[in-house]
Amino acid sequence: MNSHTDGKKNNGLMKLIDKATSPLKISIRIKLALVLSILLSILAIVIGIIMIDHQKMAMEDQMQSLAGTITKEFSNNSKIPLLQNDRLTMNLLVQNLMNYPGIINAYILDEKFLIKGHKELEKVGIEYYGKEDILNSTGHYPRIIKDDDDTLTFASPIIFKKTQVGHTIVIFSKKFIQQKIKEARSRIILITASSIIAVLMLSIPLASG
Repeated sequence: MNSHTDGKKNNGLMKLIDKATSPLKISIRIKLALVLSILLSILAIVIGIIMIDHQKMAMEDQMQSLAGTITKEFSNNSKIPLLQNDRLTMNLLVQNLMNYPGIINAYILDEKFLIKGHKELEKVGIEYYGKEDILNSTGHYPRIIKDDDDTLTFASPIIFKKTQVGHTIVIFSKKFIQQKIKEARSRIILITASSIIAVLMLSIPLASG
């Protein structure tokens, strides 16, 4: 049934090309090359669209997984300085974390949700503004506690000897994630365009041979 339908489509395409090129009396070889070029170009475009959608989802999953790993590692590194109330080390941990691309903010909190480590020293000692986001969130840690238009906020508990002594909070910029997706999309578009050009180049010998 599909072969019969495809045959009808190809016949229709050939008739359209015949009608458009009849005044030019183009040979059947050129017409076949033109049909092949059109069909393969359409196929390349469709595959490119599918790949872009798949790459977008894969990239989003990959970036979220990486963000969760970074947040968990930050939590592991923060437990001893938090227990020792070593503010200098905690602030240095935050500053080092801020060097990661895409991270725009980070916090170390104690069990009362008071900020113990942050890039802005004047915020140390006050209650974290997103306390309710942590309390109302569900799922396995590290987990997303806030997802808005511009940022993605992850939280991970700080555990010492099976006792939760605080949290780490890491905020990621969605612009960074979107930029990575845009770069991947551009690569796929380039590959698709190259494939179409290759098809057209290969059709020339077929048409003239």
